[in-house]
Amino acid sequence: MAVVHVQSPRLWTDNDRWVWSSGSSCAADFGEGDCLSWAVDCPLFSEKWSGDLRRRVSLAPLTTLGVGGPAAVIARPQSLKELIELVKILDRRGCPRRVMGRGSNVLVADRGYAGVVILMERGLGRITRLAGKNDLIPVDPVSEEKRDGEQRSVVKEQRSMGRGQGVKAGGELHLVRVEAGCSLATLLGWALKEGLGGLEFLVGIPARVGGAVMMNAGAWGESLSDKVHSLAIVSDGRLRLASRDEVCFSYRRLQGLLAREVVGAVSLVLTARDPAEIRTTMRRLLKKRRTTQPRGVASAGSFFKNPPGDFAGRLIEQAGLKGARVGGAEVSPVHANFLVNLGKRGEQGGACAADLLALMELVQEKVRARSGVELEPEVHFLGFEQP
Repeated sequence: MAVVHVQSPRLWTDNDRWVWSSGSSCAADFGEGDCLSWAVDCPLFSEKWSGDLRRRVSLAPLTTLGVGGPAAVIARPQSLKELIELVKILDRRGCPRRVMGRGSNVLVADRGYAGVVILMERGLGRITRLAGKNDLIPVDPVSEEKRDGEQRSVVKEQRSMGRGQGVKAGGELHLVRVEAGCSLATLLGWALKEGLGGLEFLVGIPARVGGAVMMNAGAWGESLSDKVHSLAIVSDGRLRLASRDEVCFSYRRLQGLLAREVVGAVSLVLTARDPAEIRTTMRRLLKKRRTTQPRGVASAGSFFKNPPGDFAGRLIEQAGLKGARVGGAEVSPVHANFLVNLGKRGEQGGACAADLLALMELVQEKVRARSGVELEPEVHFLGFEQP
């Protein structure tokens, strides 16, 4: 286990939470190698860091599947500025890192992840209307505190970006900037209140905006990429703006980002609509989702991508796999493209990551033999191949 000796400011461990204090020197036992010493001599965390920084935190409660081991470190930045600085420091030191939102589309290995997991949560959940009938109305669903200088500068930058690019100020279309940590539920609730439609198809998807963008989330024949105007991307210690044409969206995937770039925010083009119509549409789609998908069990949503011209669920059902089990993991009898964890977190009888991985491989094997189709996982995997 590595012991890192540091100079002021000091790093103490208090119930596995890293706490800064003044002093001359100390020794901090990380247990995950020297690469995690990035936190020790970084001025950001002595004065500017308002987020949370913890070590050896179980990722199971942070995912919708409810399985997986601990992350060496989790970090919760509270602003885009903190996210930019955090990513810059980690990359400068060569630290392995992954970004996670609601954890709704990820399978974490039982041994966990020997790196830093950056959680995009409420601190990065601001919504700002950039163009429309109420031009530049700041909205912060997390708090009503006055925006600081960093937020004002970003809004100003986004305002200049929106000019002359087909957004009708005072017209039907409205440009809305959403930070990556905002949940889809929060965004949909805000859009309903503001009378802005176009995102109703996302109702019921347990994701945050950043993850939804990376996966090009969609349902009922629509995709989030249809509404994207531009992206604010954390890249090489700065925030770069990229139009929709500069990146490449495909089925359940965002391509075109450089290695280790992170989506910090997205600007969406929404349409003015009667809130009553928006509410009716969301209720109808939510009812449809609840009647066709498993409820009351842990899952990652659709586990496999639909192959061209077909549906993964149909192929799995055709292979006779509905209800198939490996340990505590099951192919849902309700929807065959859902691999579910039958147990509750931490209770006997539940699945482990190895069960779900084995069930995934069984499904792929049987579908390949029955239909000649190679099913591609839609979920992401964390910790199975350590960096």
